[in-house]
Amino acid sequence: MKYKLGFITLMILSCLATKAQEKTDFEKLYNVIEVFKTAFVDSTKEQQFYDLFLHDSITWASVYEGKTKEHLKNKDNYQSSFSSTFKNFYTWIKKDGNYKESFYNIIINKENNHATISFDYTFEKKGDIQNWGKEYWTLLKVEEDWKIASVLWTMNYQNIEQCPFTNNSYYRE
Repeated sequence: MKYKLGFITLMILSCLATKAQEKTDFEKLYNVIEVFKTAFVDSTKEQQFYDLFLHDSITWASVYEGKTKEHLKNKDNYQSSFSSTFKNFYTWIKKDGNYKESFYNIIINKENNHATISFDYTFEKKGDIQNWGKEYWTLLKVEEDWKIASVLWTMNYQNIEQCPFTNNSYYRE
């Protein structure tokens, strides 16, 4: 009986330790989001932004959706997707300035050393929404840090199709 009680106690402690580790991982994943958002508007945090990524050549791509896609199809040189690098993107927002990305309806899924983060977003310049859509990040846990391995998003231009979710109270940043 004494050994059974010790074994049961050990199992409970093991389960609690696992749950504590998961909470730590979720806190770290939320921190990735916070560092991304902060570095987005504060160019002194450029290196912190770069440190979020697994390596320099992750997938960084977007597709147009909805009325924006239909509108752009009629233009010369139309391309249904956009691809670049996070470094080119950061250089562009830093140079042009006054950009902000807001996140809504964040969903984090984590399994062992792999996680996905998805959310609705708005991309704003000087407080005005330029485009909006859905964004998807894939992350890998490398040692004790979570690194972004890919960033994919949909894009809808606000001047063509109004963002449907920023006025809904159940969405929040």
